[in-house]
This record gives sequence, C-alpha cells and structure tokens, in this order.
Amino acid sequence: MNIFDKTFLLIILLFIPAPQISGQECIKKALTMIDAMQVPHVAAKGVHYKKWVGICNPKGIIPDKLYNNIQGTDYWSASEDPDLAPALFAKFLIPNTNLTLAAVNFGGATDSQTDVLIVVDSNGNIKSTLEVGFSWGWITPKQFRITNDYHVVISNLVPTGSASIPFNSFAQFEARRVDETYSINSSGQFVKDKREEFPSKIYTRKQLDTKSFNVWDCEKYDTQ
Repeated sequence: MNIFDKTFLLIILLFIPAPQISGQECIKKALTMIDAMQVPHVAAKGVHYKKWVGICNPKGIIPDKLYNNIQGTDYWSASEDPDLAPALFAKFLIPNTNLTLAAVNFGGATDSQTDVLIVVDSNGNIKSTLEVGFSWGWITPKQFRITNDYHVVISNLVPTGSASIPFNSFAQFEARRVDETYSINSSGQFVKDKREEFPSKIYTRKQLDTKSFNVWDCEKYDTQ
C-alpha cells in the first residue's frame, strides 16, 4: 500500500488501554469497523480504501518489517516506533467458514510501507499471516491480488544480482518477476500452491516510480 494513497483517507485509531482488552478482542473489534470487500481484488497502486482502523499487534504475531532495499534484506521493525503501528484497511469474508481474510499496513506517514494479510477466526484469533507487499513511495517491488476463489497471488521483482539495491539511490537493476500463489486451508493457514518465474529484464527508477506501473504488468512493457 502506497503512502500517498492515505492522504485523503479517513483514519480511525483505537486508543484502548492494554489492560482492558486482549489482543484478540482488539482485532475482533477492529474488524467490525470496516465493511467487507468483494473478490477478486487487485491491490494496485493508487487503490482507494475508505477506512483505516488502528489495531494492536498481539505478541508481535503480525510481521512488521519495513524495508530499505529492493531485495527486502535491509529492514527495521515498525514496533520500534509507536507512530508506525499497524492499521487494518480491508477485509474479505471467506464463504462457508468462520474465517476473515484481512489486510494490515505498517509504515504510518513514512515512505516505507508494508502490507500483511492475516486470517482471523470469529473470536479474533490470528490463525496465520503472510507478507504480501512492500514499497518506498511509488516504488513497489512486491504486490498482491486475491482471486475469485480466495487464492492470494504475490508478484515480486527479484533482482538477479546479489548486491543490495537501496530504494533511495538506485538508477536501474535487472530482475525477474516471480509470482507465488497461496490458498487458505480449513485451519486458516496459508499454503503455497505454485511458483512461477518470468524472464529477467532491466527495470529503471523512472519506470518503477510511477503510479501506473504494477509488478504484474511488467510483461506488457518494454523495460529495456
């Protein structure tokens, strides 16, 4: 989720003293405060989400890495700064189950943003988590989609070289697009079903730093 998408959004924060509410009750209450969305869902750059609800992160179960480079190997933890606390911004009700698929964002009002999907049961228990996207401004090397059958497809640009590629200074790099598809089993666990790799190409800063370019569109563009 790109930070610029938050500029004109309604952000609702839950300020509930920790001793008065458990982690699962915090999550459960937050889920009641946003409307369910329909699938399929494409989390493209610039998608507008109507409401953001601040949540707790019980026992740090939701991964909260914020990244400095394309590879996602240079990072820090959002838990280090209370202003970077997680916010719930989307939910999807999984049919014929008591499970909800929800989207959580870390990063607050910073350039660095990370999206995580969580599966939650009717009691507010987090059954599993999956990091599905991260960005620096409009530069977004990892994004997600949710299909009609509630499969999650993560599209990621994976550099072919081993040297770190910092977000704030790169000009271009060679990478291949990698798609990974996950299903959700009856226990609420994410299960990786498929991995698909595409031919490597050169990606420029100018190309990636635009609202119109999404990772899954890379085969439509002449990136050389």
